[in-house]
Amino acid sequence: MDYDLIILGGGPAGLTAGIYAQRYNLQTILLTKDIGGQTALSGAIENYPGFDGKTGFELIQKIRSQFETLGGKVVEGITISKLSKDGNMFKVDTNATQNNSLTGKSIIISLGKRHRKLGLEGEDELVGKGLSYCVTCDGMFTKDKDVVIVGSGYSAAEGVLILAKIAKSITVISSADSFSGEPVTIEQVKKISGLKTIFNAKVTRIMSENGFIKEIEYEKDTQKSSINCQFIFVEIGYMPNTELFKEIINLNDKGEIIIDEKNATSLAGVFAAGDITNVLSKQSIIAAGEGAKAAIAANKYLQNTSK
Repeated sequence: MDYDLIILGGGPAGLTAGIYAQRYNLQTILLTKDIGGQTALSGAIENYPGFDGKTGFELIQKIRSQFETLGGKVVEGITISKLSKDGNMFKVDTNATQNNSLTGKSIIISLGKRHRKLGLEGEDELVGKGLSYCVTCDGMFTKDKDVVIVGSGYSAAEGVLILAKIAKSITVISSADSFSGEPVTIEQVKKISGLKTIFNAKVTRIMSENGFIKEIEYEKDTQKSSINCQFIFVEIGYMPNTELFKEIINLNDKGEIIIDEKNATSLAGVFAAGDITNVLSKQSIIAAGEGAKAAIAANKYLQNTSK
């Protein structure tokens, strides 16, 4: 069937867009690899109005439930392979074994971002063997272990707070000269006893033994040093999932989708919302609001093109 709206991505932006689309009675389908995006991996969320102290996963489940209660359809396990214009319709190709090509009158892209890697030799082989990009997911495995967190932004600071209750020791290595993020979180981090910080340093190598992490090497002031550890969490930011769209939609120098005040992209009928776009702040509540805006704009676009 032809959909009025196809939503790509199941984080706060995509799910909120879906809620608004259902209220407009649009024939809508939401395609996503997994539900929740980065929000689902967050610990306690303390800055989302009306949702104080609960986890990101709980927040996402509530938003999803609201979307599905309104009749919204979510299809998980989907990887988008291509977006193209087919006459007056848009075609979305996926990895699905059945109905792997869908058509819609409008699109909302809300595929978010993915963790940035260190780019070191052998990095991929060590994932799941002491190397992780998600403290919320794998922090439980660090009991009585020496842990290194690479990075000093909000995610790194949040990771320190989680691991302080589990790990034997925590060392933070960062190319920055201090922690950055919300002052409240940073103050909590500074109160943690025994936390070691190494700022203005660059990780140069990860050493392993029998396939598992043993040591991390870093360079500071032209001098190289190493730390014994059994777990490393990389928290150095994110990259937008926009590779598929760079030939058909305008991106900025960060690879983010450029949108206007109505969440419209450079391709008429395609809208975008959330962390994948050039909006200034990347927060769950902002992503949700941007999703609502995108759905409102998509509905207006459909009204205008149907005249």
